[in-house]
Amino acid sequence: MPTIIYDDTPSALPYSFQYTPSDDDPGIIYLGGSAWAAQPNAMIGLTLEVNGSVVCSAQVFSNGPSTHRTLVPGVVKYAFPIDVKDKVVQPVTVTIAALNAETIFDQNDRIILMQY
Repeated sequence: MPTIIYDDTPSALPYSFQYTPSDDDPGIIYLGGSAWAAQPNAMIGLTLEVNGSVVCSAQVFSNGPSTHRTLVPGVVKYAFPIDVKDKVVQPVTVTIAALNAETIFDQNDRIILMQY
């Protein structure tokens, strides 16, 4: 059964939050969402970072300008790093950022991040 880590529209990118993984078993990370570009013929997308390291990206080539596009989801096998202090699992920092300067993300776009 999937665990939804994030499903919302952040106010701005990059967007960071704390997430406490339940274990360090490898699972499947799914990153999906939408974005748009002001210029035609641009690769746009989102990247997912955990503790500053890029884990995966979701992207699409946008031929036309000013149209919100569904990104091709990023799917990757991944095990969250586990840091235990005083028998308590410490949270990791998750950051979702624009793939590049051409990527525009606004209040009409959404991000979903899940772990299977």
